[in-house]
This record gives sequence, C-alpha cells and structure tokens, in this order.
Amino acid sequence: MRTRLRVICFASAMLAFFATLPSDGLAQTSTDGAEKQGAVKTAHVDEVEVRLVEQKLLARDRKGRSVTDLTAEELRVRDRIGNARVAYLTPLWRESVGVDSLPDVLLQMDVPDGTAEFSRTTGKEPRYVVILVDVENDPQLGTNKAAMEASRFVATQLDDSDRVSVLSYDGKLHEELPFSQDKAAAAQAVMNAYARPPRPHLDLRARIRNLISTIEECRRDGSSSFVRDANMRCLRDVSIDYIDEHRPDAEDFFDALQGVVRVVAGLRGQKIVLALSHGVASDPMREVLESVKAVVGPTDQVSWLASSVGPAEGAEFRLTTLFDFAIQQRVSLSFVDRSTAPMDSISASQSRANMPAAWPMKVAFSAPQDDLEKVARMTGGVFTASTNLYSGLSDTLETLAGAYVLGYYPNELLRPAELAKVKIRSSRPGIRLTYQRGFYPRETGKKIGGAIALGASHRVDKATPEDGPRRMRLPFEVQIDPRTLRYEEGSEEASGTFSLHVRVQNAAGRTLADSYHVITHAYPLDVWKSGEMAPVIVPGTVELTPGSFRLSAYVRSVREGLEGEFFRMLQVPADPPADPGES
Repeated sequence: MRTRLRVICFASAMLAFFATLPSDGLAQTSTDGAEKQGAVKTAHVDEVEVRLVEQKLLARDRKGRSVTDLTAEELRVRDRIGNARVAYLTPLWRESVGVDSLPDVLLQMDVPDGTAEFSRTTGKEPRYVVILVDVENDPQLGTNKAAMEASRFVATQLDDSDRVSVLSYDGKLHEELPFSQDKAAAAQAVMNAYARPPRPHLDLRARIRNLISTIEECRRDGSSSFVRDANMRCLRDVSIDYIDEHRPDAEDFFDALQGVVRVVAGLRGQKIVLALSHGVASDPMREVLESVKAVVGPTDQVSWLASSVGPAEGAEFRLTTLFDFAIQQRVSLSFVDRSTAPMDSISASQSRANMPAAWPMKVAFSAPQDDLEKVARMTGGVFTASTNLYSGLSDTLETLAGAYVLGYYPNELLRPAELAKVKIRSSRPGIRLTYQRGFYPRETGKKIGGAIALGASHRVDKATPEDGPRRMRLPFEVQIDPRTLRYEEGSEEASGTFSLHVRVQNAAGRTLADSYHVITHAYPLDVWKSGEMAPVIVPGTVELTPGSFRLSAYVRSVREGLEGEFFRMLQVPADPPADPGES
C-alpha cells in the first residue's frame, strides 16, 4: 500500500555511550532481530526490589577547569539514611581511539528524500551538538557580532567528527540545518538563524516603564511621596492583566525547549544542546511585585497582592515538566546568555524616584536567567553569562568535558523531592561537583515492534593489496510495525513522527558507524483504517571487514515516547563469498 515518508532531520555519526553489548554475544552467526537486548543485571539478585538511580554530574577543580579522570571509588553518595552503594561512574566523553585499531566499517542509509547518507569509522568519539539560536529573546543590538562569534565557535572548537544541527527560535522553532559534519554549512546556518527577525515586542526598559505607569494609576488620591497607598482591586487587575499578556511567551519558549529535547531524545549517545538565549521568565508575577513595591513601597499591600494573585498559573509546572522530561530522556540543556543588564533606575522618565530597595528592572532581567540556570543545573547542563559568545560557548564546552553519569543504589525507594536532596561528595581534594536530580530509568510499557531484514551479501574485492582485507557488502532493511506506533488521524491521512538510530558496533560495544533520522511517516486514511498497512521500511547497506558485529536499530516515537530496539548479529568470515551475479 502507498505510504509517504518525509525527513525532518537526520545525521550520521559514530558515537558509543550506554552500549551494553556483552562481549560473548557477537561470537554467534546471524540471528533474527526482533529480540531486544537485555539490561545488565547485578551478580547477586535478591527477591526484594532494587532500584538503580542515574544522575549526571559535572566535576571541576578549584580553578573551574573540568576534571576528566574522576573514578567511582572517589565518590560518596549519601541519602537520608546513610551512604548509598555506587554502581558505576561513566564519563560522557571517551578518549579517542586510533583508526588503525578499529575495523573499517561503512554504513549507508537511503534517506527517504532520495539522498544517500554515509558514515565511516574514525578514531574519535563524536558528539551530536544542537545549537539553538533564540532571536526572540536575544538583545537587538550586536547581532552581527554575536553571529560571527557563534560561527567561529562552530568552525574552530567543534571536532570534525561532531554532527551539528542548528535550530532557531523566533516564537516558533525552526530547523536551519539538520545534523551535518559540514562545519562550513553549520557556521552559515548560525548566520541564517541570527538573520531571522523576532516578533515585534517592547524592550525590557519600555515594558517595565509601562507597567509602573499603569500601577501609578492605582494610587489613591492624597498619597504623599513617602506614604503611599493604592486601590487593591486595581492592583490585582493590573497584575492579572500583565501575567495574562506575558504568560504565552513563557509557554511558547518552554514548549520549544521541550521540542528540542524530543528531537534528540532518540539518540543513543552523547548529545549536547547549546541554547544561545536570555530566556523568558516562567513567572511574570515576580517583576509585577517588584514594580508594585517600587510604587507603594514594601508594605502589607505587596504581601497581600502576592498571596491574593499568587504565582502565574502553571509557572512551576512548566519548569518541572521541562527538566523532568529532559532528565528522563538523558538530555542536558546548556545556555549561554550574552545580554547585559540595563540600568535599573527609570527615574529620569518619571516625575519621582522609585521607592528605596525596589529594583523592578533588575528582577525583570534576572528572572529569566534564574530559570535557565535552574533548568541547566537540574538537567546536568551549564548556564554561562558572557557578552562574548565565542568565549561563553568555549567555556561551556570545556566545562561539559567533566561530565559523568553516576549510577547508585539508594538505601530505600526515594521520591523525586527526596532524590533532589541526595548529597554527592568527592574524596579527592579540591574537586567541586554540581549535579542534577537523580531519576529511576524506567521502561516504557508498549514497545515499537520491528526487525532488521538482511539481503544477499557479497564480497567487495580490493583493488590493490594496500586496500586492506576483503570486505563484505550487506544490504538490509529496517522494518517497523506501524500498528505499534501511535498515529494521529487527519482528514486525509494518518501520520506519525519517529526517530531512527541505526548503529554498527564491534565486539567491545564500540559504535563504529551510525545514522540518525527523525522521520514523519503517513498512510492514506482509508489504508490506515483498513488495517492493511505495509511495514515502514528504511533501507541501508553496510560494508564490513572480517569479524563479529552487531547491527541495531533504535526507534522512538517523538510524540508518545514509545520505543523499540531490534538487532542482527553478523559474523563476517575471513573470505566473504563473491556476488554470484558477478563474473
């Protein structure tokens, strides 16, 4: 039956992280791929439930430099009962491996838009790097300089094996460049992102000036410069109107960050999100209260207003939802903010000065930064304030070099709020640790079904003796069962979006070549309702040298979070058979 595939973005890279393939599992011949690799279990298993907690942490020395050689034996994890048992400490950055020591593998995926994508063994452990340019909340001045600094960072600080995707945000999320190893294309994509115009909006000074002017209208007649009073109903109405006006901006911004997490969540490997943004305050009520205090002073009226109106609806929920989702998807969010704080006093435009100890401009400027810092800390990322984007991005990347994933067994099952209180210390002098809240890795209920179907393999003869050992070329198809994906029905078709990560690993669990796609797939509505859908098929070809390999496909529904993994074990003989169709 007719189907339609649309590529949203794709990338190919070679990265290995959380690859838990047993070394003895590759000594087999080819096997059916519908089987899912089991999780590694401890040697001693009791009848009681044992829950493993995972937690990202960053290690730095006294001078703020990243520490890349920390060991599990140097860590102490303490929950509310006592010391917890450390299971492992895995660095997010692995040391480079020489190309000569790895088998040469070539992976080709036939992207549904008609192009072919290639990935080959290198000696570096690459990363998937997402650069998000937030022109909506970026300062309007100095954008050309910022674009040049960010482009220079891409060209000089990222490795040739890194795959870079560039996104932009102007009230909506846009893809400027899918994952690519082309650094020139990535640098140009950053320039294109900064060229996008933001939505029309008032700058910070004008916004706070207008807010204070509106609050001034609530003052009662007869109020002096030192003793001020205001109509509480008026203050409440002004507060609610201001919150309702600016709450959609916060909702759009945090929805966009969740969208970025969804795009990279299907990657099995190291993924870095670098957002160039000042952010949006999740709760506009903070700047409202400070502006009211600037008019009437720190009186009981401010306290009453805070309790009467309360925080903006859903403010804390937006933050909690974002970092809970990012933590579960193992995605760290880092932010670099180039903005500078405006002068806090706006007395020159007013007939009087603000009340003492009231800083509405400062609060309005710092509130978004506070939220970004909290999101970065809770997801295992970094927040950096730097007027020079090149320096800010470089410092952030250097700090992330000291990132680890810690696994430990708490003394009892802890709630999320209790996990946030777990203390982690290092016995090595001078080590400073920052870490996210821990979480229990959980399996999704329903699994996406599928298999890897192999075609007829044949030998690829070398042209000269210097070309190395004979290779085997093996076509394959990733076949995904559409009935296990949750499609949305429209007026003419049923569609769904999923990510596909195909990897080739050696016996040591090292990823030699891989390919990542985010794909939208659609069936005609009548075909979908009939239940007679053909599998979703993504073809590819792999070339292997003699040895044992694992070819796997990890599929994840972008909207629902359902996932499935299936693989084939491949054994390549020293002399692969020739193609019978060739003379």
